[in-house]
Amino acid sequence: MARSGRPHEDDDGRTIVDMSQVDRPSMFGFRGDLLPEKRRERPQERKKSRPWEEEAPISHKERRMYALGALKAALLIGLAYLAGLALIIFLLIQLWN
Repeated sequence: MARSGRPHEDDDGRTIVDMSQVDRPSMFGFRGDLLPEKRRERPQERKKSRPWEEEAPISHKERRMYALGALKAALLIGLAYLAGLALIIFLLIQLWN
């Protein structure tokens, strides 16, 4: 479909956010200008808003237990879906006989 030259009816032409200084990653590999020594300084409040980049308050063993618990929960949900599908197939087979 071709783009129409008409703007949206609620567009008044104002710039909401200036995105001209935003870097984007390379599509075809590593960009050398994104090295840490060449990267411009980011504000400190950005680091405060990323709790996963701070030092982890849990140990490696606790992290592994959380991951295994999440895996068990996902497998339990998957098995419930498989059991439901098997029950539906069983009931359909019984109806055809």
